[in-house]
Amino acid sequence: MKKLHRWIGLALFMVLFLQCLTGSLLLFEDELEPIFLDVQVKHRSEDTTRLLSLDELAHRIVKQRGAEEVTRIYPPMSPNSPARVRVYSRHDPEDEIERFVDPSSGRVLGERPHKDIGLTRASIIPTIKGLHTKLLAGDIGEIVLGVVAILWLLCGALGIILSLPRRRSGWKWPRGWRITRLRSSYQLHRGGGLWLSGAAIVFSASAIILVFEDWLFIEPSVMPATQVGHSIGFDAAATAARSKLPAKGRDYQLESIRIESDESRYRADFRHNPDNGIWHRPEEQFYIDASNGDLLGRKGWLAENGLNHVKNLALPLHTGAMLGAPGRIAALIATMLLAVQIIAGIWLWLRKRVRQARRQY
Repeated sequence: MKKLHRWIGLALFMVLFLQCLTGSLLLFEDELEPIFLDVQVKHRSEDTTRLLSLDELAHRIVKQRGAEEVTRIYPPMSPNSPARVRVYSRHDPEDEIERFVDPSSGRVLGERPHKDIGLTRASIIPTIKGLHTKLLAGDIGEIVLGVVAILWLLCGALGIILSLPRRRSGWKWPRGWRITRLRSSYQLHRGGGLWLSGAAIVFSASAIILVFEDWLFIEPSVMPATQVGHSIGFDAAATAARSKLPAKGRDYQLESIRIESDESRYRADFRHNPDNGIWHRPEEQFYIDASNGDLLGRKGWLAENGLNHVKNLALPLHTGAMLGAPGRIAALIATMLLAVQIIAGIWLWLRKRVRQARRQY
């Protein structure tokens, strides 16, 4: 078990360290992205009546240069934050442009190609997200990360087993939790691993679910649209979706709304309002017929039952968003400490190799 724990850890070292660093940044993606793009909205009062409607926002965006059609709108998180709007480009209809917009005037504050990969300020967050979710290798990279998560879970379980007391007196287990010397790589790796074992299990297990959810769970069925005709618009679709929220979801707020490529259906995503308690329920998704506003299907925490609750909990647990801002801060601390614990393990192995080499000579 020692050898298996050691060699799995060595094989996963670089990937796990990269996941800790990129994941810690993505925990605050919504707050960091406007800073990287320098698209801050001027301060104004909390009066939301001055904000443009979704349809008016889409109309003003289309009238501006380079925009062919609005495909998705992310309303502002607060009156002093920008809205995000995705549009098809007139120059390349296959590509989407993501624009950051002042929600009270429709003025474009900044833009970038959607999923733009590079080292410019505009592409930093998409690049980090691509590294964290797919290693910049598409579906193959995503499957590789799923296998890494399985091996990480196995490696952590072996580490816990190796830390169990080997004598009936039980002296070894309490001593394993102690970190009396921060300069001791052994104590940092072993004790840190025990203290962070819960976080490591949550991160790895939720990552496995996120990667392989299509194989592990049955998705609720969504009916096709009855006909493709005149679109009812973003506002009417959002209103129709909100009217379908159950009583437990009345405190949800619209996170985004998009129209499918054939303009037959809208998908409205709702999330728990962060101002309503520390416990945040997972997201809800509503599929709305674009021609008449009828409900075609639902997905999410309130709509699904049984094992699908596990699927819906995976992302909020992985990011700590289930507990709001305190949960994300706790996840940030855990990822940084895990990075330290991983480095301590590698340093411990290198020191042993150096000692063995010296003994041979």
